[in-house]
Amino acid sequence: MSRRGGGSNNLFLRAGLPFIVFVAGGSLFLSYVVTGHVETRDRKRQSQSLRQFDLQEEHRKLQQQFASGEDFKIVRIPRPGEKGDAT
Repeated sequence: MSRRGGGSNNLFLRAGLPFIVFVAGGSLFLSYVVTGHVETRDRKRQSQSLRQFDLQEEHRKLQQQFASGEDFKIVRIPRPGEKGDAT
């Protein structure tokens, strides 16, 4: 059994160790990224939940938005092949 090329023939050092480092490093990196994402989402939800929700207040806001009925006009759209005014 002679070694050729003078290099290390130990398969674990050439293939196994880099693979283990890659898997462990990837796992740590992904846990770091996911933790940051979850914390950001929690912070966003917490800031949104600080405002008290009042159903009556929301209803009043919607009524003010749609109070004037002159914002739009209901117009019939002619069917394909049908001629005529859209009145």
